[in-house]
Amino acid sequence: MLVNRNITFENQRSSADNSIVFNEAIAKYTKLPPQVVGSLPPPNLIVDVTPTQTKFWIDLAKEQNVIKANPDPASVLFQP
Repeated sequence: MLVNRNITFENQRSSADNSIVFNEAIAKYTKLPPQVVGSLPPPNLIVDVTPTQTKFWIDLAKEQNVIKANPDPASVLFQP
């Protein structure tokens, strides 16, 4: 799993600049009326996952025998 932070930041700016198109897409796929979507705050699309947070999930998966390997938390995150 690679998380490209530059892309997520760009998507956040893009969605703010194109709020009408963005709201139409949300209305289309959620089947909510456009007036309802327009009244909601925009979703936070910025994902900032740290290696420490990733380590928690790796440890949890190992504890539950979902994975056997011991991946380096920093190696599964995209670092530009």
